[in-house]
This record gives sequence, C-alpha cells and structure tokens, in this order.
Amino acid sequence: MKIALAGEPNVGKSCFFNHLTGIHAIVSNYPGTTVELMKGKAKFSDTVIEIIDLPGTYALGDVSEDERVAKNYLIKEKPDVVINIIDCTALERNLYLTLQLLELKIPFVMALNFYEEAKEKGISIDKDKLEKMLGIPVIIINALSGKGIYTSLQKAVKLRKRKYLEIKYDDDVEKVIEKIEKLLNEIPTSKRHTAIRVLENDSDFLSYVKDKNKLEKIKKSVKFHPDLAMEVSKERHGKASIIARECSEIRRGKIKLTPSEHIDEIITNPSYGPFIVIFTFLLMFGFLFYFGGFFQDKVSDVFETKILPYLSSYTESFHPILQEVIMNAVIGTEAGLAIAVPYIGLFYVFLSVLEDTGFLPRVTFLIDKYMHKIGLHGKSIIPMMLGIGCSVPAITSTRMLNTRRERLITAILLSGFIPCSSRIAIIFGIAGHYLGWWAILLIYLISLSLAVVFGKILNKILPGGATDLIMELPEYRIPLLKNILMKTWLRMKEFVYLVIPLLIIGGAVFGLLKGLNLIEIIVNPLQPIVSGWLLLPKETVIPLIYGLLQKDLTIAMLMGLGETSNISLYMTSIQIFTFSLVAVIYVPCLIAIGMLIREFGWKEAFLISISTIFIAIFLGGIVARISMIIT
Repeated sequence: MKIALAGEPNVGKSCFFNHLTGIHAIVSNYPGTTVELMKGKAKFSDTVIEIIDLPGTYALGDVSEDERVAKNYLIKEKPDVVINIIDCTALERNLYLTLQLLELKIPFVMALNFYEEAKEKGISIDKDKLEKMLGIPVIIINALSGKGIYTSLQKAVKLRKRKYLEIKYDDDVEKVIEKIEKLLNEIPTSKRHTAIRVLENDSDFLSYVKDKNKLEKIKKSVKFHPDLAMEVSKERHGKASIIARECSEIRRGKIKLTPSEHIDEIITNPSYGPFIVIFTFLLMFGFLFYFGGFFQDKVSDVFETKILPYLSSYTESFHPILQEVIMNAVIGTEAGLAIAVPYIGLFYVFLSVLEDTGFLPRVTFLIDKYMHKIGLHGKSIIPMMLGIGCSVPAITSTRMLNTRRERLITAILLSGFIPCSSRIAIIFGIAGHYLGWWAILLIYLISLSLAVVFGKILNKILPGGATDLIMELPEYRIPLLKNILMKTWLRMKEFVYLVIPLLIIGGAVFGLLKGLNLIEIIVNPLQPIVSGWLLLPKETVIPLIYGLLQKDLTIAMLMGLGETSNISLYMTSIQIFTFSLVAVIYVPCLIAIGMLIREFGWKEAFLISISTIFIAIFLGGIVARISMIIT
C-alpha cells in the first residue's frame, strides 16, 4: 500500500513522515528531475505501507519543478491514499491545494496540524463541519509530539472511496470543460480533472488534447471570461474562502502578539537583527571548532597510538606494495572518522536545529537587502545555506529563483566561495585544528570577500536585476531531539555509505601509487605551480587532484603524504593555511560540476570550473608570499 503526504511548505510533513518511518528512510530523485522524494516504510497491523513525502507546494501546477513532481507523482504513480497535512493557522490558503487534490479523485485524509497554535491566535476550527463539507475524514494532529498521526494512518489504511466535494464552476466554464473532455486522448486521470488542467494551461496536460486549434476556438467562444485559467483559480480560492469561513471562527477583540511575533520584533529588526544572525553563526562555528576538534583529537589518538602502530607491525612481513595499500586505506578511514564525520555531523545537527526552530527563513528575510547589492534575490540564501551542506543539491535548488541570471550568479558563488560541509571539514580539521581560530575566520573572510567582489562584478556584467522578495515566516517552534537526530542521520547517511568507502579506496589507490613509485610521474609536471608559485611541498598536488573527485579525499591524501594525521610534522603553518585556502576555493567536486553542466550547459560549467581553479591558485600564491613577509 502506498500513502503520499501532501501539503504546503512548513506544515509539518517532515515531522509526520519521521514519526511514521523513523530512520529507515531513503532519499531519491523523482525520475527525470533533480527534485528529491523521501520514502520510508511503516507497519499497521499486518499491512506494510510505503510512505512518500511529496515536495511542499502551494498548488499542483507547472510553475515550479516541485509542483510538477508532486502533481506527476499523484497522477502517474497513483498512491492508494493521500494524507493532506494542513496548517490550521492558515486554513483558507491551505484549502486551495486540498480542492485540487479533491479534483484528482484520490482517496485522502486531512490532518489538521498546529491546532493548538490556531486556538492561541483566537482561531477555532469545527473539525466535524469541515469533514462534512469536504466529504473526507479529518483528524487533529500534532506533528511535533506525534499526537493523532497513527489515527490518521489508521483512517488512511481503512479508507474506502467516498463521495467527495466537487467544485462547480460558472455555467459557461462548465460548458467549456464538457467540450474539452470530448477532445481528450487516453488520459492517466479523470476526464474532468484533465479538462480543468488543460483549461488552466498546464503544459503537462496539453499533450492529451487531440485538436489544439479546436481547443483555442472553444476557449475564445466564451465572451464573458477572456481568461479561463484565472476564472478557475478564482473559483477555487473563493470556495476555499467559503469553507474556511463556514468551518472556522476567529475570535475578535484586542489582538495580542504571539510569542513568535514578539521574537520577530527583535530578530527581524533591520538595525540589530543582522548582528543576531552573525552571532548565531559564530556560535555555530565555535561549536564546530571546540567539539569537532575534541572528537578529532580523540579519534586520531586512537588511530595514531594504537591502530596504525599495530597494523604497521602486523603487515611488516607483507609485500611492501601491499603494506602501503593497507596502511593508506586505514589512513583514509582515519580521515573520514577523525575529521570529516565530527565536523560534518555536528554541522548537520546545528543546521537541523536552525531549520526546525524557524530561524532560517528569518535569515533569508534579513539578508535580502544585502543580496540585492550583488544582484541577487534574498531567496538565494536558501541555496547558499544548502551549499553549506552540499553543493550538489544547492546548485539544483537554484531552480527556485525567478531568473536564469539569479540562478547563474548563485551557482558561481556556490562553486567557489560558499564552503560546503566537506570544505568545512578542511577549514576546521586542517586550518583550524593546526593553526587556530584566526585561520578559520580568515579563510571565511576571504571567501566572503570574494563572493561580494565577484557578485558585484557579475551583477555589472550580466544584464537584468534582482527581483523582490515575498515570503512567509513560519512560527518559531521548539525542535524535538528525535527529529533533529533523524534529519542529521538522513543527511549523513550518504556520507557514511558513499564517501567513507571512497576515502578508503582513495587511500588504497594512493598507497598503490606510492608502492609503485608513480607519485613523481604525476607530481613533477605540476611542480612549478605547486612548489614554485604556491610554495607547497610538490606532493600536495596529489590531494588537490583527489579533491576533484570528492573534497573529503583531500584530507585523506594529505594525511597519507606523511603517513600521519599530524600534518604539522611535514608542513609549515604558512603551507597549511595556503593549502587549506586553495583546497576550499578551487573547483567543486565532479558531481557538482556534473550538476552545473545539467543546469547551465557545458560552456558555463567549464568557465566556472576553470575560473575557480585560476582564482584559487593565483590567490594562494599571493597569500603565501604575503604570509612569508609578515612572519
């Protein structure tokens, strides 16, 4: 049995999903798109249920990739039941999507979330009346605590087809719908629904029409409704408004500010709100620096004092090449467990807290006016925040931006100047761990300055301007530890299952190259750049090359050079800083380059990649020389 979760953004779908599936969930792209779907399994009695968390959307249309994926999944995959999760504090707005779901004729249950918050705002909802008007089961839930979630699942499992509410449009519009139904080929959903979508100019449904010319004639025959798509939308909004008024009551009287509104008076204040954001991120970086460093020391100590010495002694009788392969494979493991996991894992914990509290949308709001200075929309901060986690989904998420210009500028800044979690591991695990706080702050300051400078340059070069920001700020909420840990694990799972094996394999390959004395063949041609310009040990070209595959491999290979996690034993402070800066700025990993090609084309991807390599090498050489003069 398949159950799909549908609803607007920030209505609690992820919490609902996590309560049902736990950590046993997978993330996969919907075929032919870069939009991610969460899938998991739940068991009810003897029934195993597949739960699909659809992208949060305000409607089912073709305006955005998220809308398309949610719509196409419901139509083509045909889930047995849909659970429509509703934000009670914005019932009328949420009902628009509900009415579209009703048109699909898929059995579904409505789950009313944030019911208590609505009551605090003076909004009371008559659940029984809503159930009667819509013709569907309606359950009150609390997605954070889990209240009502299993009741919703129980209703969904036992749900049988019922007589649902059907919107009747203006008589002229209804006649057009009937005429369009006669023009349709074989269709994946009901004729009425398809005809309505055709009327709304949904490009995904126009292909089902036999005669496009006849369709245009039918549309033009309606004298009093020149814009039929707008007419359908207005009718739905009107019906949503009527249902909301009938089923809810707003208590009048003196309006009191909610706790969220009180907090927003401080945080979204343009005078000191930005300083709160800066302090929050400094707190996050301090958390990463101290706790990540603590775990790095502990894990490295186990490897350096126990595992590696024992392994070295145990493999003494092995062939020298085999010994090199084994030792470097273990060093690769050490790099993943000692450096990458602590910093990346702790970062995702912090990011999940910021998301679940509702703080991140406020960051978007506050930063909007500053983003406009480099020709970007405030919403660009969302891909950039994703980019702090991973550049790959961040590049694809630029689709949420309104223009190709904004998407391209954001992608360029993501590629070189927004450190992803793997780059964060380099900044904290190498520069920060061996040099201290100043190195972390300086690398971030350089990256931010480059982002501003190149953002301004691109803003001047590329035609057009930034669009205005309109967004909803969700309520502040206390995050649940269980949800934070689940989200952290789902984000870390790919790293654990994919990147750590790559680190082990990468270390083994590096050991094989050393054992076969092939390092010099790779290193010598690039020595003028690495040693002559960057003033680094010539062998460090190997970690930089490996970083093209996966940035985390840079750390493993750097440790492999000296066969120790203590990099300071064979590199000076200036060299550690220069190496870290170059590794952070130059071209993102191959997967991210692949996404650049997919989103913008070969030419743009090539230019972006070459530019970041040139900037990193040029800047690294300048910084190395300035550092030598200062010290």
